[in-house]
Amino acid sequence: MPSTDVPHEDNHDIPEKHHRQRTGGWMPADHGLHKKWLGDQIEHVKKNPKPLSPVLKEFQQLIESNSRIYMYFTAMFDEIPVKK
Repeated sequence: MPSTDVPHEDNHDIPEKHHRQRTGGWMPADHGLHKKWLGDQIEHVKKNPKPLSPVLKEFQQLIESNSRIYMYFTAMFDEIPVKK
């Protein structure tokens, strides 16, 4: 698994273009760090594919077999604001 030693503290210099307000404080203030961490996670999964667990297969089937749930589920992702 990719390294999880990404600094999330507010006591390091964050370039202005990467600084984000952290409502609730559970996300890193440096969006650049978050973007790199997420990219590393995606790359790891692409290189190490595994079948979905039974509960995720069931969840996938629920979403894909019910048009109303599918519509709301995709709308949720469509509404995520685009960041710099």
